[in-house]
Amino acid sequence: MKKIGVWIDSKEALISDGKEVLHHIHSEVEGQERIPGEGKDGTRFGTQFVDPQKKRDARRESAEQAFIEEVSALVQSAEQVVAFGPAHMKQQLSKALESIHHGPNVFVETADQMTENQKVAWVRNYFEG
Repeated sequence: MKKIGVWIDSKEALISDGKEVLHHIHSEVEGQERIPGEGKDGTRFGTQFVDPQKKRDARRESAEQAFIEEVSALVQSAEQVVAFGPAHMKQQLSKALESIHHGPNVFVETADQMTENQKVAWVRNYFEG
């Protein structure tokens, strides 16, 4: 039985079998861009006000979807997958894997930031315990 653990947040994903790291994937999801001295978001064109937030949100959503698809393609052949991490990405991965016909059983757990060795040990302890 192939059991895989995926530690995931919006910056990266680490895929492990509990013995070693199988894949380490970096995402293209943009975080909050902060520019020193930047004032109010948006610009004015006469009486029209343009807010760039919708464009940023759409770009982030698209990047998140591509990242989730990349990760789910790597783990969809497993029989059991545990998705863990601090952010909302673990639920998105779970939904993507559950939508696959004859896909793996998916479990979701919340976990804080960890080192790479701690993530591998967490997966090993999850499936052994």
